[in-house]
Order: sequence, then C-alpha cells, then structure tokens
Amino acid sequence: YNHGYNDFTLSGRMLATVYHVGGALTGAVHHPINLTILGKVGKSCGVQSSYLNLWIKGSADMECGYVMKKSSVYVRSGDIRAAGWSAEDCFFYFPKNADYVGSDSVKSTFYIRGDVYAEVWHSFVAKNAEKSTFIVYGHWVTGSIKSNRCIFKSARPETIEEFKRSVPSGNRVVFLKEDGEEVIR
Repeated sequence: YNHGYNDFTLSGRMLATVYHVGGALTGAVHHPINLTILGKVGKSCGVQSSYLNLWIKGSADMECGYVMKKSSVYVRSGDIRAAGWSAEDCFFYFPKNADYVGSDSVKSTFYIRGDVYAEVWHSFVAKNAEKSTFIVYGHWVTGSIKSNRCIFKSARPETIEEFKRSVPSGNRVVFLKEDGEEVIR
C-alpha cells in the first residue's frame, strides 16, 4: 500500500478460522484500500478500519465491520450477525438475513436483502444508532428499538407496518415504491 498498491485479494480455506482479517487498516480518502476475500471469513473482519472497501465473496462470521469509519462492506452470501456496531459514515450490504446490526452507528447505511430478526438481543438492533439508514427488503422481526434521527425504508407493506410498531418517533419510515418514495412519518 505504501508503494501505491491498494487492491488486495485473499483466498484460502483457513480464512474461515482467522479473526480480524482486514482489521485496523487505514487507507486514505482518495486512495482507499480495496480488499477482496474469496470465500468465508472469520470473526471480526474489517474492525477498526478506515477507508476500506471490503468485498467478501462468501460469508462472514459475526462482528464484521465494528468501529469502521468511511468504509464499505459487501457480503455475497450467508446470514450476518452482529455487524456494523459503532460504524461511522459506512455502507453495508447483506444479501440475506441480519441480526444484531447497526447499534451505535452514525451516518451509516445498512442494505439488507433478507429479514432483520432478533434471536436473543432484540434491543441491540439499531440501538443508539444516529442518522443511519436501514433498507430492509425482508421482514423486520424485532422488538422496539432505540435510535435517533434514522431512516427505515422498505418496499414491503408488511415491513412498513412492523416499522410503524417498533421504530420510535424522531425517526423516519419510508415506503419504497416503483415510482419513488413515500414518507410514512
């Protein structure tokens, strides 16, 4: 990286058991680190990194993207658990179900193609999130949350109803329609 290279690819079956892959990396605003992981990656990938674009072409174990800043995480397969905590100005893409995501995040976006559910820690989904956006294409199956000035979006009427029940005032709920968006509250 210090010699101008910023695109890196890691592969191998052992990565599934390695913790903190891509952790504590710091790129620059005009020269972010691009890290592609081919296959499954272990716990805590990308933690405490800044200006990191992380593509996981497989699945990720829990705690992915904790305390990240100005970074992005794309996961290609599998459910995700405990991700994006204390992330600041980040983007997360999860292709399936997610649990325990977005707590203490600030100005981050969570794009979730599956359900957001709460197995054990329902109060930790988006807990204390501030100015973050949660785009959910599946069900929102969680108890009430504690977030502030966040936006919760979905194209599913059932999920909008779930948002209306569990998302506190001070947050926006937005219905995604084919011809645009409709602010519900």
